Amino acid sequence: RFVGMAIPARNWQTLLNWRVKDNSMADILTHKWGEESKKYITSLLEDLQGGKVLERDTISSNADKIFSKYIAAVFGANPSIVLKQLGSIPLASAYLDVKNIPSVAQLQSIDRELIRKYTQELDYRTMGYSMPETKILKENPGKLQSNKFLNFTFGGGAITAMDGWAASTLWPWAENKVHRDFPELAVGTQEQIAAGQSPFYQKVAELFNEAVVRTQSVSDEVHQSVLRKSRNPITRAFTMFKSDAAQGYNVLRQKIGEAQYYKKSGASEEIVRKAQRDIG
Repeated sequence: RFVGMAIPARNWQTLLNWRVKDNSMADILTHKWGEESKKYITSLLEDLQGGKVLERDTISSNADKIFSKYIAAVFGANPSIVLKQLGSIPLASAYLDVKNIPSVAQLQSIDRELIRKYTQELDYRTMGYSMPETKILKENPGKLQSNKFLNFTFGGGAITAMDGWAASTLWPWAENKVHRDFPELAVGTQEQIAAGQSPFYQKVAELFNEAVVRTQSVSDEVHQSVLRKSRNPITRAFTMFKSDAAQGYNVLRQKIGEAQYYKKSGASEEIVRKAQRDIG
């Protein structure tokens, strides 16, 4: 899968280098969204290709080790932080709608094997990449990782498990939305489902992925903000343990932007009203 990034990354680089007469794609991006937009794209391409791995300096590496010890102490001393992961679930209503909230019975029968067949998003999170803090612990293994109890209590295991469950609840939520909004999509035969070819579950996976990366804590390169990806130890110290706050702010900011866009673009009143309801 990572080798597969080479083609789109190369295509993006070609696009950035595109030039005709006195204009170029890089200039267009800069004029439209500012210099930061171009810097973001070039930095993202470097990160996805591992270009910055060799550039990590001693200060950043030592900071990771210090932060990992601090994070372990915070996780162990405050068990309530694990339960706070559940607070991110309601944010999904901005993308999956309140009317589609799953029932208790649906939550009790979540099929993770089915989820795994149609998306790797949940598995990626449960590997320890649900948030920048657990990512630091995973990438700086110590004695905590060699003991199951210590790893669960201090090494991010408990919070990763809770985050995995919280994210999994969005699957039946997405199922309900597809049932309601796309009734023409067939679940398909058992053979199709087993082969990952069910039109219904493919759409569920699409909505599930979007809701998870937009509303739950993230640590991947594509969906994490520039500020949260900073290698500066001081910046990281001030933004640590702010995943939920950052996600909540980003959801609100994006929904306000969408509502303003639909209003200015002359969209139907129904679409404008829905966009405004999503802000609430």
